[in-house]
Amino acid sequence: MTSFYHQLPRFPEDDAIKDGRRQRTKRVAVNFDSTFPYPAPPIDLSFRNLSSFEGKFPDLEEKPRHHPTKILCKTHKGKYESTALKFSNNLFENWIGFEQFVGKILHNPSALYWLDLSFNFLYTIDREILKFSQLKILYLHGNAIHSISEVDKLSNLDYLQSLTLHGNAVEEEKGYRLYVLKKLPKLRALDFSRVTRSETVSADLFSVSLMAANNRRRKEKRKTRSADM
Repeated sequence: MTSFYHQLPRFPEDDAIKDGRRQRTKRVAVNFDSTFPYPAPPIDLSFRNLSSFEGKFPDLEEKPRHHPTKILCKTHKGKYESTALKFSNNLFENWIGFEQFVGKILHNPSALYWLDLSFNFLYTIDREILKFSQLKILYLHGNAIHSISEVDKLSNLDYLQSLTLHGNAVEEEKGYRLYVLKKLPKLRALDFSRVTRSETVSADLFSVSLMAANNRRRKEKRKTRSADM
């Protein structure tokens, strides 16, 4: 016997309803690696115990990430035609020499698209990174960044879509995620978690409350100074 549910009349779905459902269920990619538009595989210098961008680096003649049609090629000047660098799980504490190093190994440094500096000992985000304006993916998780204001330096990276900062002391700051999303409104993913529409709205409200709190602090400081005089 046919169940009651299956006896109910059904109507053809309106195209608008289908489109609406499609919009609601559409997911923004959180792991950008799978859709990364490689012109060549990344230059991978992970797990090398490297501590300085100024020192001698190990031979880069290594097997690149497997890809059926793309290989890691060098130009006649000995530079690599890649737009991705991986320095994860090393011993870097600062960015000294970073820009020069990238210029030495990449044929087109300004086209750097993906940079992985996760699991190092970086305390800051250096402004040198702004020289690479095409960056879309930046991994900085597992470092020693402790000041939330370091995020402000990334606001000039207009194409940045995916950023990771979890595993840094900065993650413990109150309102951390909303602060980052306010400073970097074009992010599609933060700490491998997609940015939702509600978070974007909350980030705007967070900014307003933050400004109000800062104004209160300024007024209190003025009152204190006046009282001291």
